[in-house]
Amino acid sequence: KPTVKPTRRPTMGAWFIDRKIGKCVQSCSLPHPPCGGKRPQWEEGHETWEECCATMPWLNIESCIETPSPTEPPDPTMKPTRWPSKKPTQRPTRLPTKSPLPPRPTKAPTPVPTIDCSVYKWHMSIVPGEDQTCTNDEEYPSEWLSNAQYFLHPTSDVCCQRSFNKSCKTIDWCAGLNQVKVKEANEANEVDAGGGRNQNGESEIDC
Repeated sequence: KPTVKPTRRPTMGAWFIDRKIGKCVQSCSLPHPPCGGKRPQWEEGHETWEECCATMPWLNIESCIETPSPTEPPDPTMKPTRWPSKKPTQRPTRLPTKSPLPPRPTKAPTPVPTIDCSVYKWHMSIVPGEDQTCTNDEEYPSEWLSNAQYFLHPTSDVCCQRSFNKSCKTIDWCAGLNQVKVKEANEANEVDAGGGRNQNGESEIDC
Protein backbone atom coordinates (compact mmCIF):
# COMPACT_ATOMS: atom_id res chain seq x y z
CA LYS A 1 0.00 0.00 0.00
CA PRO A 2 1.35 3.48 -0.74
CA THR A 3 2.38 5.31 2.39
CA VAL A 4 1.22 8.86 2.91
CA LYS A 5 4.17 11.22 3.21
CA PRO A 6 3.94 13.52 6.24
CA THR A 7 3.47 17.20 5.51
CA ARG A 8 6.40 19.46 6.23
CA ARG A 9 6.30 21.36 9.48
CA PRO A 10 7.24 25.06 9.54
CA THR A 11 10.88 25.77 10.41
CA MET A 12 11.66 27.91 13.45
CA GLY A 13 13.54 31.21 13.20
CA ALA A 14 16.54 32.70 14.94
CA TRP A 15 16.66 33.74 18.58
CA PHE A 16 16.61 37.41 19.62
CA ILE A 17 16.03 39.56 22.71
CA ASP A 18 12.46 40.74 23.26
CA ARG A 19 13.05 44.18 24.79
CA LYS A 20 9.54 44.30 26.26
CA ILE A 21 10.20 41.38 28.62
CA GLY A 22 14.01 41.36 28.61
CA LYS A 23 14.27 37.68 27.61
CA CYS A 24 15.44 35.59 24.67
CA VAL A 25 12.63 34.42 22.39
CA GLN A 26 12.51 32.64 19.04
CA SER A 27 11.50 34.31 15.79
CA CYS A 28 8.24 32.49 14.98
CA SER A 29 4.54 33.31 14.83
CA LEU A 30 3.13 30.62 17.13
CA PRO A 31 1.10 31.96 20.09
CA HIS A 32 3.13 30.00 22.67
CA PRO A 33 6.60 30.49 24.17
CA PRO A 34 9.38 30.29 23.20
CA CYS A 35 7.98 32.06 20.11
CA GLY A 36 8.04 35.83 20.36
CA GLY A 37 6.83 36.92 16.96
CA LYS A 38 8.92 37.85 13.94
CA ARG A 39 12.35 39.29 14.76
CA PRO A 40 12.52 43.04 14.09
CA GLN A 41 15.15 44.08 11.57
CA TRP A 42 16.94 46.21 14.13
CA GLU A 43 17.36 43.32 16.59
CA GLU A 44 20.41 41.08 16.26
CA GLY A 45 19.59 37.41 15.56
CA HIS A 46 21.34 34.40 17.12
CA GLU A 47 21.46 30.79 15.89
CA THR A 48 20.80 29.24 19.32
CA TRP A 49 19.33 30.33 22.64
CA GLU A 50 22.77 29.86 24.24
CA GLU A 51 24.25 32.56 21.97
CA CYS A 52 21.33 34.84 22.73
CA CYS A 53 21.63 34.36 26.50
CA ALA A 54 25.39 34.94 26.33
CA THR A 55 24.63 38.59 25.49
CA MET A 56 22.94 38.91 28.92
CA PRO A 57 25.43 37.19 31.28
CA TRP A 58 23.75 38.68 34.35
CA LEU A 59 20.71 36.38 33.83
CA ASN A 60 20.52 32.64 34.50
CA ILE A 61 18.87 30.22 32.05
CA GLU A 62 15.47 30.28 33.77
CA SER A 63 15.39 34.09 33.68
CA CYS A 64 16.85 34.39 30.19
CA ILE A 65 14.53 32.15 28.11
CA GLU A 66 10.81 32.81 27.71
CA THR A 67 9.24 29.41 28.45
CA PRO A 68 5.86 28.17 29.71
CA SER A 69 5.60 28.31 33.49
CA PRO A 70 6.26 24.75 34.74
CA THR A 71 3.77 23.50 37.29
CA GLU A 72 3.54 20.27 39.18
CA PRO A 73 1.20 17.71 37.58
CA PRO A 74 -1.99 16.92 39.52
CA ASP A 75 -2.04 13.86 41.72
CA PRO A 76 -3.50 10.93 39.81
CA THR A 77 -6.79 9.63 41.18
CA MET A 78 -7.45 5.91 41.39
CA LYS A 79 -10.36 4.64 39.38
CA PRO A 80 -12.76 2.34 41.27
CA THR A 81 -12.64 -1.26 40.19
CA ARG A 82 -15.79 -2.83 38.83
CA TRP A 83 -17.55 -5.54 40.82
CA PRO A 84 -17.59 -8.83 38.94
CA SER A 85 -20.94 -9.47 37.32
CA LYS A 86 -22.62 -12.86 37.28
CA LYS A 87 -21.95 -14.80 34.13
CA PRO A 88 -25.09 -15.46 32.08
CA THR A 89 -25.98 -19.06 31.49
CA GLN A 90 -25.05 -20.20 28.02
CA ARG A 91 -27.66 -21.71 25.78
CA PRO A 92 -26.90 -25.15 24.35
CA THR A 93 -25.49 -24.95 20.86
CA ARG A 94 -27.27 -26.71 18.02
CA LEU A 95 -25.94 -30.07 16.97
CA PRO A 96 -24.34 -29.99 13.52
CA THR A 97 -26.36 -31.72 10.82
CA LYS A 98 -23.18 -32.88 9.11
CA SER A 99 -20.09 -34.51 10.46
CA PRO A 100 -17.53 -31.86 11.34
CA LEU A 101 -14.75 -31.58 8.80
CA PRO A 102 -11.13 -31.26 9.84
CA PRO A 103 -9.92 -27.64 9.85
CA ARG A 104 -7.63 -26.46 7.13
CA PRO A 105 -4.02 -26.02 8.12
CA THR A 106 -3.33 -22.33 8.60
CA LYS A 107 -0.13 -20.37 8.56
CA ALA A 108 1.22 -18.82 11.72
CA PRO A 109 -0.24 -15.32 12.16
CA THR A 110 1.96 -12.46 11.07
CA PRO A 111 3.53 -10.82 14.14
CA VAL A 112 2.63 -7.17 14.72
CA PRO A 113 5.77 -4.99 15.03
CA THR A 114 4.38 -2.38 17.44
CA ILE A 115 6.33 0.69 18.58
CA ASP A 116 7.27 1.37 22.20
CA CYS A 117 5.54 4.73 22.67
CA SER A 118 7.29 5.42 25.98
CA VAL A 119 10.39 6.60 24.09
CA TYR A 120 8.44 9.41 22.40
CA LYS A 121 8.19 12.49 24.61
CA TRP A 122 5.16 14.77 24.75
CA HIS A 123 5.45 18.43 23.80
CA MET A 124 3.21 21.26 22.66
CA SER A 125 2.33 20.99 18.98
CA ILE A 126 3.92 23.44 16.54
CA VAL A 127 1.42 22.65 13.77
CA PRO A 128 -0.60 25.72 12.69
CA GLY A 129 -4.18 25.39 13.92
CA GLU A 130 -3.31 22.96 16.74
CA ASP A 131 -3.45 25.54 19.54
CA GLN A 132 -3.56 24.36 23.16
CA THR A 133 -2.48 20.87 21.98
CA CYS A 134 0.14 18.39 23.22
CA THR A 135 1.45 15.57 21.00
CA ASN A 136 4.23 12.96 21.00
CA ASP A 137 5.39 13.27 17.40
CA GLU A 138 9.00 13.95 16.41
CA GLU A 139 8.36 17.39 14.92
CA TYR A 140 9.79 20.08 17.17
CA PRO A 141 12.78 22.48 17.14
CA SER A 142 16.15 20.84 17.77
CA GLU A 143 16.87 23.53 20.37
CA TRP A 144 14.27 21.94 22.65
CA LEU A 145 16.51 18.86 23.10
CA SER A 146 19.18 20.91 24.89
CA ASN A 147 16.57 22.20 27.35
CA ALA A 148 14.30 19.13 27.47
CA GLN A 149 13.18 19.66 31.07
CA TYR A 150 11.10 22.62 29.90
CA PHE A 151 9.82 21.34 26.54
CA LEU A 152 9.71 17.49 26.52
CA HIS A 153 7.51 15.61 29.01
CA PRO A 154 6.86 11.92 29.89
CA THR A 155 3.03 12.00 29.64
CA SER A 156 0.31 14.05 27.98
CA ASP A 157 -1.06 15.23 31.37
CA VAL A 158 2.31 16.61 32.43
CA CYS A 159 2.69 18.28 29.03
CA CYS A 160 -0.68 20.06 29.31
CA GLN A 161 0.00 21.25 32.86
CA ARG A 162 3.54 22.50 32.21
CA SER A 163 2.84 23.97 28.76
CA PHE A 164 -0.59 25.54 29.33
CA ASN A 165 -1.12 25.25 33.11
CA LYS A 166 -4.43 23.45 32.46
CA SER A 167 -5.94 20.50 30.59
CA CYS A 168 -5.54 20.61 26.80
CA LYS A 169 -6.10 18.67 23.59
CA THR A 170 -3.83 15.66 22.97
CA ILE A 171 -2.80 13.87 19.77
CA ASP A 172 -1.23 10.43 20.36
CA TRP A 173 0.84 10.22 17.18
CA CYS A 174 2.65 7.02 18.25
CA ALA A 175 -0.60 5.17 19.06
CA GLY A 176 -1.88 6.07 15.60
CA LEU A 177 1.17 4.44 14.02
CA ASN A 178 0.60 1.27 16.03
CA GLN A 179 -3.05 1.11 14.95
CA VAL A 180 -1.98 1.23 11.30
CA LYS A 181 0.55 -1.57 11.86
CA VAL A 182 -2.03 -3.76 13.65
CA LYS A 183 -4.58 -3.20 10.86
CA GLU A 184 -2.03 -4.14 8.17
CA ALA A 185 -1.01 -7.28 10.10
CA ASN A 186 -4.66 -8.37 10.53
CA GLU A 187 -5.33 -7.92 6.83
CA ALA A 188 -2.25 -9.99 6.00
CA ASN A 189 -3.40 -12.77 8.35
CA GLU A 190 -6.84 -12.86 6.73
CA VAL A 191 -5.29 -13.25 3.29
CA ASP A 192 -2.94 -16.01 4.49
CA ALA A 193 -5.75 -17.94 6.20
CA GLY A 194 -7.79 -18.24 3.00
CA GLY A 195 -11.07 -20.16 2.72
CA GLY A 196 -13.90 -19.19 5.07
CA ARG A 197 -17.21 -20.40 6.41
CA ASN A 198 -20.64 -20.64 4.83
CA GLN A 199 -23.86 -19.20 6.24
CA ASN A 200 -24.40 -22.28 8.48
CA GLY A 201 -20.98 -21.77 10.13
CA GLU A 202 -19.58 -24.94 8.46
CA SER A 203 -16.06 -25.06 7.05
CA GLU A 204 -15.81 -24.94 3.29
CA ILE A 205 -13.22 -27.20 1.65
CA ASP A 206 -12.64 -27.48 -2.07
CA CYS A 207 -13.05 -31.03 -3.40
